[in-house]
Order: sequence, then C-alpha cells, then structure tokens
Amino acid sequence: CAREISDPDDRRYHYPFTNCTACGPRFTIATGVPYDRAATTMAPFTMCPACQREYDDVGDRRFHAQPNACPVCGPRLTLLEPDGQPVTTGEPLAIAASRLAAGAIVAIKGLGGFHLACDARRGDVVTLLRARKHRDHKPFAVMVSGLAAARALADIDADEAALLTAAERPIVLVHRRAGVTRGVALEVAPDTDWLGLMLPYTPLHHLLMAAVDRPLVMTSGNRADAPICAELDDALARLGGIADAFLVHDRDIVIRCDDSVIRATPDGPAFIRRARGYVPVPISLADDGPTVLALGGYLKNTICVMKGREAFLSQHIGGLDNVAAIVFLEETIAHLLAILDVRPDLIAHDLHPDYPSTRLALDMAEKLGIPALAVGHHHAHIAALCAEHGVSSPLIGLAIDGVGLGPDGGLW
Repeated sequence: CAREISDPDDRRYHYPFTNCTACGPRFTIATGVPYDRAATTMAPFTMCPACQREYDDVGDRRFHAQPNACPVCGPRLTLLEPDGQPVTTGEPLAIAASRLAAGAIVAIKGLGGFHLACDARRGDVVTLLRARKHRDHKPFAVMVSGLAAARALADIDADEAALLTAAERPIVLVHRRAGVTRGVALEVAPDTDWLGLMLPYTPLHHLLMAAVDRPLVMTSGNRADAPICAELDDALARLGGIADAFLVHDRDIVIRCDDSVIRATPDGPAFIRRARGYVPVPISLADDGPTVLALGGYLKNTICVMKGREAFLSQHIGGLDNVAAIVFLEETIAHLLAILDVRPDLIAHDLHPDYPSTRLALDMAEKLGIPALAVGHHHAHIAALCAEHGVSSPLIGLAIDGVGLGPDGGLW
C-alpha cells in the first residue's frame, strides 16, 4: 500500500485512504459485529467496479478488506478554514502542508480522531499551540517520516526501533540526542530529555510527512483535559480557536481513539497509554470467570470487559471531570459491549461513591438487574498486576498512586 501511493502509474497514487487486509481502519469504524462493510462507516461508499473485483477475488490481497476504496469511490479530503468554509483552490493535502511549513497550526482528522499539528522545529509556533490548547508544560508527541529521521533526533536502541516500526506505530518515549536542538524545538518537551516520537501509520500521514519534509508536532486534537475530537462539528466548535485550518475527510469515526504511548524497558514494552493499535486486543488471563464490565476510576480512566479467560481493555478515556469525558465513557462502554457481543453478569466500580464511573456503574447494574461490586482503588492496581501476570499466591503489593478511598472508608 505504501508503494502504491508513491507510484505515479498506480490508480491509488497519492490516495490517502489506501488499505488492504493487512492494514487500514477497523476498531474506529466498526458499528457492530460481525465486522463486515455494512457494519462500518464505509457502508455509504459504494465500491467502483475495480474495487469490487479486488474485494470479491479470493486471491487478491484486498479480498474482503472492508474499508477497500480508491479515488473513484472512496472517502475524500477537504481543507477548511477555521470558520468551516472549504478551501476550493488547490489540492487539500498540498495546501495543508504548505501552511504547516509556513508556521500554521492545522487540525487533521485521522484514524481515531483529530490531531493538532505544527512545525516541531519552530519554538514560537509550539509556544503558540501551548497557549491556545492551554497545555503549559506537558510534552507533545512528534511524528517523523521514518526511522532515519527519528535517529537524527534521539538515541534509539534496537528495542525502541522495533516499537517505532511495529505495525501498531505507537508513540515511543526515547532519549533526545545530546546537543540536538535544531530538529525539534526545546519547547516541544521542556524540562526533560525524553521525546515522544512516532512514525506515519496511515497513508494520509505518509503523504503529509513526505510533503512537509520536517518533524511535526502531532498532539491530540483537544483542549487540556477534554476528550479528543472525532467529528467535524465538534472539532470546529472546540478547536476553532486553536487551529488555523482543518484537513478533514468524510469517513465517519465511530469511536475515538488516541495514540498509544510506550517505553521500552529491559523487561519488555511498558504502556504509558494503551490505545490505538493495541485496543481491543485481549490480555490472556490464567482463569476463567464471569463476564464482567469494569468502569475504572476518576483519572486516566479506562474500562475493561472480562469475557472468559480474556480481558479486553478499552482505549484511553481520560479524566472524568467534564461532561464530554463522561459522554465518551458512555460511548466507549456501548461500543466495546457491542463489538464483543456480550452482556455483563457483573459490573465492577471504584469504591468511591462520587466518581462518575461509580454512579454510572450503579445505574447500569440497576437497569440490567445485575450485581455491582465496589473495589478499592489501590487494591485494584495490585489485583490487575496479579491478573496480568497470572499470580494467584498471596503477596504484598505496593501501590504508590496518590489518593484513593480504602475499604475502611478512609482516604488511602
């Protein structure tokens, strides 16, 4: 697919939604099960004869590739001004690239939501993005064109290189090269020598990175503490004061999903944020059990569905301190239960009675006529480690995780 979009003689040359059975969107476009085109947001796009032949041919690598499309019959890009008016002259991606090169901040609709992108080399533009996004110090992720470009910015060992180039394409935390300041402005990740780097993971990103020929800040399309924007109207309303332009497409996103963040360790990859590329791949458990829906805590919320001997974690949801985040939580619950085709036997929730996740759990349990189980916050952390690693013997666990309500009713 990457070769096709770079081949002037190919019918998918420069087509930003090229895919096959080995790549392309899945989780974020699925509306239900079974995973078939009719149950995805590709349903409105009728395949042209050439795409239909590929889809029907058992020997073709696009045999039953549900998002199969081409420039004739598939999704299309549009560039919009901040007021939502389309830019009618020129090719949308090329114009977006030229604006980025000139110092603009561009909101880009991708696989699981919007990114906010800008030239990572320009400290003044990064500072402007921080001011508009209300994100004072937290580091920004940076997208680079390939592994060579990543190595020009950071010291990358074999394990980190393997993570960067893996099919999941997470953001990988790596150490900035000593003395290298020109490739990425210090304002991108102030007060730390860590950089969060990622490589392109969709044709849109491949084409954009080739067009701009520079590292780009590629951070979640939201204001501080709010969920990532996924749909155009929401993005125009919430990002209109941040972005100078919007590069969008007409393939709907069913469920928003941020980029995953990982750090390589001697014991293997350690997740900072488990999301795109890894969700909803299950974690195997040592024992069978009932079907459980667990709704997580208050900060950095993630939900989980336990089905048999597998635990299906959701994508990162975030802090539940605003209405948009709580709506996102409700959307995520409905979507995960739908694509797994399960009804929970039990709902688990944090012991704290005032968390939105607790209130939602109790409300759902009552409506479904099933039990709700309160779990102490720090206990849950240790129990999760036991489940992940198959530990069933007695142990002492240390959860160094701020404040949580304990089983004695006090703050632990």
